[in-house]
Amino acid sequence: MKYLLTLILLLFTVPAVAQTGIYYDMERNGEGITVFNWTNLHKEQVVTFYFYTYDEDNNQRWFFASDAWSGKQSTGKLHITKGVKYPEGVPSDEPFEEDVVIVGVPTEVGDYTLILGEEGGYLLWVEQLEDDVGPVVSPSRPEGIVDDTDYLYDRAWFFTDTLISIGGN
Repeated sequence: MKYLLTLILLLFTVPAVAQTGIYYDMERNGEGITVFNWTNLHKEQVVTFYFYTYDEDNNQRWFFASDAWSGKQSTGKLHITKGVKYPEGVPSDEPFEEDVVIVGVPTEVGDYTLILGEEGGYLLWVEQLEDDVGPVVSPSRPEGIVDDTDYLYDRAWFFTDTLISIGGN
């Protein structure tokens, strides 16, 4: 009965969530991408994805982006968070926004190109930012640097093995 209920919920939530799927590269353990293709309020196609990998010290990192989607490709800025800062401030009768500081700080780490794979999944390419914005803070590295020698940059990521696919590509 639980399985039937889960299946029914998945079928009804697919249009609302519009999740394309979760993909990985069999050759690289613990790395992958979760992709959502959806239509925004302006009836524009958008792709939002979460990309996860490890740094040189084997600490997990999470990246995200959300930009226009042509149906086959998207380009834009890839972000990482500096980590979560817990809300600062004391609750009062004022609206929440006036009492506390926003908890997450997204930081651009590169320019990405995401391409729909010919046989399924996605291909990802990440380049360094063109303008020199200085060191980028990463929650997983004590020194907090994602530098130009990081293997995140200038290489192809092949997430073509399907873990979960809902609604097709």
